[in-house]
Amino acid sequence: VQIAQAYEAGGAACLSVLTDEKYFQ
Repeated sequence: VQIAQAYEAGGAACLSVLTDEKYFQ
């Protein structure tokens, strides 16, 4: 559960950055 929460927090941040790049490019 802790790993999932950490992955969700870090993964969500990374995904938000990636999606932001796609939308702003």
